[in-house]
Amino acid sequence: MVKESWFHGFVLAEDADTRSKYLESGYFFVRFSNSDNKGACVLHTHDQTPFLVAHDPEGYHISGSKIKHPTLPDLVAHFKKRLKYPARAPFTPYTAEWDK
Repeated sequence: MVKESWFHGFVLAEDADTRSKYLESGYFFVRFSNSDNKGACVLHTHDQTPFLVAHDPEGYHISGSKIKHPTLPDLVAHFKKRLKYPARAPFTPYTAEWDK
């Protein structure tokens, strides 16, 4: 499990769209995809464009991209110029560990 403040875990697409409306420039978060049971995630940015993050044996990648990363945090780090500020998740089981 990803233990990063930008990882929001299981969030419905509609709720994620609402959250992304309030993101300022440079902010982002990642959640599990509701529609894909293969471990895919969705990256949400301040411009409200969701990106499907696919995972296969070769690594994580933005759907349609050939650039693969060994971990989800590596993929996020690759886009650090655009993804500057993690949007902290509201209190969830995923954030409980970070707040200790």
